[in-house]
Amino acid sequence: MNRLYTLITILFIAAAPLCAEKNNVKKVLPKPQTVTPGHKNCYFEINPNTKIIDLMDAEGTKQAAAELDRIASAIFGKNFKRDTSIKSAGNIIIRRNYDLPTEGYILDITPENIIIKAGDAAGVFYAVQTLKQIIPVQAYETPL
Repeated sequence: MNRLYTLITILFIAAAPLCAEKNNVKKVLPKPQTVTPGHKNCYFEINPNTKIIDLMDAEGTKQAAAELDRIASAIFGKNFKRDTSIKSAGNIIIRRNYDLPTEGYILDITPENIIIKAGDAAGVFYAVQTLKQIIPVQAYETPL
């Protein structure tokens, strides 16, 4: 598998008001080829209004969106909303990047959005698996 070619840019993520530490990223499997942390006080807050915007619209991305919904359901008790265009911040955006190899992806997490760029649907799947691993476990324990 080409997972060794996985590219990842992680700036920091939070689900609830928590930031992922760089140490969380060290535990990600398979090990990312590249990790670029952002500012320590910078995080994206996953919340019940977070939307999935699938600009790639491939069959395999629907499976990744379903996996994201399992995360939302575990944290908030409901699925993420869907949209077809970017109208505001607070989204998980899935888009194709033809420069990436098969199964490769870039996970770019900013305070505004989570952007998954992938060469194919398998790359989107692996990006979601990475995202699941860096969400602080406390997010699942924090009542809303």
